[in-house]
Amino acid sequence: MTLRSEQAKLLTIEKHWGTDRMSLPTRAAFSTALLIAAFISLPAKASILPECDRADVLAKISRSLTIAESNVVRSGDPVAELRAIRQSKLRAHGPRAFAQRFCRATGITERGRKKRVYYLIEARGGFAGYSYGVEACILGRDPWKIHGAYCRSLR
Repeated sequence: MTLRSEQAKLLTIEKHWGTDRMSLPTRAAFSTALLIAAFISLPAKASILPECDRADVLAKISRSLTIAESNVVRSGDPVAELRAIRQSKLRAHGPRAFAQRFCRATGITERGRKKRVYYLIEARGGFAGYSYGVEACILGRDPWKIHGAYCRSLR
């Protein structure tokens, strides 16, 4: 491309966005806003994700499973404890713009039965994207298949 065609393209962009009529301070503020937006949309690093067995993650899972048990599943045998917690997969890079840690655990119900629990810790999945979010699913206790058949989306 020639210099003249690049200048013409730049003028077209400036006219489209109206930046050709902006004062210098306004242009600076506009540029700063664009830089901040670009920085915020950078891919999240897996290092900011908590580990699968961290207490606050387990508290969020417990809260989520309790709500699901009382409002949807109503089995009468809620999961009381999580054991054998481990990470099954980590997506730090790829098609998504945020990191994901996939975990699994063995849930022990109040009646002593073992249930497989799958959960996902997702960067920028919390309130307004500022922290992490947690999604959980008990194998065989997702009647609406919210997480796919057999909790597939959380495996």
